[in-house]
Amino acid sequence: MHTTYGRLKCLFIDHDGTLVDSENYYFEFWCKALNNYGVCLNWDTYRRFGSYGSTTERCIRLCDYYNLGGLENDLYISRQMIEFSFLQNKSFPLRAGMLSFIYKMYNANIDLFIVTGASSKASEATIKHNNLGSFIKSVISADTVRSTKPSPDVYLEALKQSNYSINQCLAIEDSRDGVVSAISAGIQCIAYPNSYTVTDDLSLAYDIVQNVVELEKKILRVCKI
Repeated sequence: MHTTYGRLKCLFIDHDGTLVDSENYYFEFWCKALNNYGVCLNWDTYRRFGSYGSTTERCIRLCDYYNLGGLENDLYISRQMIEFSFLQNKSFPLRAGMLSFIYKMYNANIDLFIVTGASSKASEATIKHNNLGSFIKSVISADTVRSTKPSPDVYLEALKQSNYSINQCLAIEDSRDGVVSAISAGIQCIAYPNSYTVTDDLSLAYDIVQNVVELEKKILRVCKI
C-alpha cells in the first residue's frame, strides 16, 4: 500500500553517474573509438576533454587536442556505435543501494523520472535489464531538447511532462553540470556525487550526500518542509 511523504510528488533522477556507475565504461568507449584513428587515450586527457558536455562537444574537443580536424563526425558515429553495441545485451550497473531506493520512493507514492543529458538508449537499457518499467514514469533525455546539461532544457521538459509544479519536484544529480541544469530550471536539487565528481563545485545544490542512505534521509526531510 502506498503512503505519501509530505508535499513531494516527483523525483527527477539523473542517469549517468547518479543512478548508474558509467564513467569507466564511457572511458573505454572513447578509447576504442579513438584507437581507430591511431590515438591512445589516457585517463587524464579523458577527464580534461572527454568527460563532460554533449557527445558532439566531446568529439570536437578531442579532435582538436589530437589534431584530428575534419574527423569529428566520424568519431561521433564510431563512439555511438560502440556504446549502442554494448547496450544491446546489457546495461551499466546500478550504484549501490539505488534499486532499493527506487522501490522505497515508489512505495512512498512519489513519481520517478529519469532525466539524462545523454541519449535515452542507456536509460532505456537500465530500465529493461533491471525490470524498472513499472517504477519509472518516463525518460527525458537530450534526444528531445535543444541543448543538454548544464542548460535547463531537459529539466524544463521534465517539468512539462510530469504535470507537477516546481515545489512538488526534486532533482538528484552527481555533477556540477547536472546541478546547474536543475537549479536553472528552478528545481531544488540534492547532489549525490560519485568518485569522479566528488571534486566538482556542487555548492548550488540544496544539499550534498555521500551515500544512498543519507540521500533517502535528506529526501524525507525535504518532504516534511
